[in-house]
Amino acid sequence: MLRPREPVPASPFVAPAAPASAPVAAAPPRVPAPEKDPALAKEVEAFRAEKPVARVQRFYEAESRRVGAIDQDPDLTARRLAAMAAELNPAEVEWLKNAALDLKQPGDGRFFAAYLLAQAPSPATVSALKDIALSPLPVRQNLGLVELEKQVRAQATEGLGHARGLPEAQDSLLDVVEYQKDEFLRDRAHRALYEWRTGKRLEEQDEAALRKVMEKGPR
Repeated sequence: MLRPREPVPASPFVAPAAPASAPVAAAPPRVPAPEKDPALAKEVEAFRAEKPVARVQRFYEAESRRVGAIDQDPDLTARRLAAMAAELNPAEVEWLKNAALDLKQPGDGRFFAAYLLAQAPSPATVSALKDIALSPLPVRQNLGLVELEKQVRAQATEGLGHARGLPEAQDSLLDVVEYQKDEFLRDRAHRALYEWRTGKRLEEQDEAALRKVMEKGPR
């Protein structure tokens, strides 16, 4: 249910970059139907022919191993991931959500699961992304693992910002702003909410904030 609140402006905070091995977070591309994109048609048809859930498990394992590798055709990769994400059924969305939150899964795979969910905004994926974004940070002694937990949730939060046509995504971001206890993640939600409302992507917000800092110069 939507709740009217005051507009939230973009935060001036410039967030640290995601781990070097993580894919670059980006708004889902406009993907033509597979039959209109010959480079994807055969792969999508093969995916459709596989057994549900098992197919997304196979795809998750194969693609998460590619995270951080050199990509010769990033545009094709983005279209391919978005096309596969558009095929996800509710059980597969749930499986990916659980994979993103599973501490036993490799970090690259967990980040990829949240990333894939964000590529095809729908009520089901928005609900899953909200659950990831609001999941409490586990207590971990290793600072690198703590950062991983934040980045998985930040990816889910950014995915909500991309879902501009879905009002439940805005409501989910308001919940993250209100209930997420981590300052970095709350900031990410503020800026994802600004993206949802204006279309100004987080990368653009970071660049604008950095320019302001540089224009002020040393004091």
